[in-house]
Amino acid sequence: MDWRPISADSHITEPPGCYVDNIDPAWREKAPHVVNKDGMGDIYVVDGMKTPVPMGLIAAAGVAPKDIRIGGAKFEDLHRGGWDPATRLADQDKDGVAAEIIYPTVGMLICNHPDLDYGPSNQSAPHIFVASGLVTLPMDVNLSAIGFWRSGAAFNPRGIIDSDGDGLVDQRDLTQPRNAFRVKAYADLDVRAEKKVIVGRHTMAVLVEMFNVFNRDNVANVNAVSGPQFGQPVGYLPGREMQIGVRYLFGR
Repeated sequence: MDWRPISADSHITEPPGCYVDNIDPAWREKAPHVVNKDGMGDIYVVDGMKTPVPMGLIAAAGVAPKDIRIGGAKFEDLHRGGWDPATRLADQDKDGVAAEIIYPTVGMLICNHPDLDYGPSNQSAPHIFVASGLVTLPMDVNLSAIGFWRSGAAFNPRGIIDSDGDGLVDQRDLTQPRNAFRVKAYADLDVRAEKKVIVGRHTMAVLVEMFNVFNRDNVANVNAVSGPQFGQPVGYLPGREMQIGVRYLFGR
């Protein structure tokens, strides 16, 4: 069987029309776009960002380090596989790559945009704390625990007008910064006790496990509609749970 590697970190070269041709017309004048500047070649200009993005830096695959230049590159001189799907597939076959997980290039830099509309993602977690430990108690009982704490999930308030004209009032409130609100922080403590007993030439282990020991109300969903109930939880993750089990090991 022919086993070929999968690239877990590949990037595209956004063509000049990537953003201006696909963005909502209302934002087209502010969309990231390509211009040619003396001494720098083709560059991506992003409204609100002081530093442009030289095309030569976003398409350096296959270029010897000594030949990589910050300026002077033109889009038509860049490798076509960076943006054309058919050429990309041909390049994969040439390189012996089965598949790729593809990320943007200019798009990743836009994440640093200071505009309020470029806010945290729905999965952002500015602070995460994890602690774990294991101790052997009398009678050779192994007690282990893991504690987890993270910042609450970010969410957007739901608007009260049909901002995109599709007849539905289901868009975020555009008067507020993106994901400016967060639910209560998530916290959890799980413990496990295990006792092994020798049975002849075999071993039997009795397990007791408890999840969310303190039965904390970890929020899953909140009411995002403007009003007196805004931000109030409407769904929770599982509370305290316990399970008992037995493992039989054929050997010691």
